[in-house]
Amino acid sequence: MSSPDKNLCQEQIAFQGRIVAGATHEFQNHLAVIKEYSGLINDLLNGKQADGKRVIKRCSEITANINERANRAAVLADALNRFAHRGDAAVSAFRINDAVKDLIVLLQRFASQHNIALEAKYGRRLAEVINNPSLLQYLVFLLTAPLIESLGEGGKVTLSTSAGKDKSPEIEIKAEGTTSSLADTGPAPEIFKECLNQLVGNLSLDTAKKKIRKYTLSISSLAETRQIR
Repeated sequence: MSSPDKNLCQEQIAFQGRIVAGATHEFQNHLAVIKEYSGLINDLLNGKQADGKRVIKRCSEITANINERANRAAVLADALNRFAHRGDAAVSAFRINDAVKDLIVLLQRFASQHNIALEAKYGRRLAEVINNPSLLQYLVFLLTAPLIESLGEGGKVTLSTSAGKDKSPEIEIKAEGTTSSLADTGPAPEIFKECLNQLVGNLSLDTAKKKIRKYTLSISSLAETRQIR
């Protein structure tokens, strides 16, 4: 394994560990709330309440909250499961929207920690591509995480998918709000270069508008690229 490939592999493992750790914390939060609500129901049912209707109403409200938490945990579990399986093969057929949707779910905790809104807009009828979905998610993370960390409270990061001029899927990563200088603590430039090289991708940066920083990432279908060659 060459040095760039080795470094990229190590960085991806670190990225996956960070995602899993964040998801684990979220699961713990959901379980703690569910446990608290369950205890409250138990107290209501075993307490000496004169008004049975009031107890039933309160239990119904609590149950709704438990269901909401359970649903959020289920969405997170599904996204984490798909995230893990995207690395089963180096190359596979997938849809850009699916990869971005899962990443949005898994990055919500990081955004909420910085009081940043993390949103997505999904293009319609985007072609399926044959490429490396795990590597794509990693590259999108490399671009998104520093924006989340550098934005001031109340800022917003939006990931938008669309079809480019040649119909290749594009992901636009836009940060809106006051940003501090992006810290130089991320992967070395050769990691970005290696990611783009393996994805056969292109990346551009637009800072023309004040308080807006925008990346546009496009990738090719490797099957089409090989046919051209």
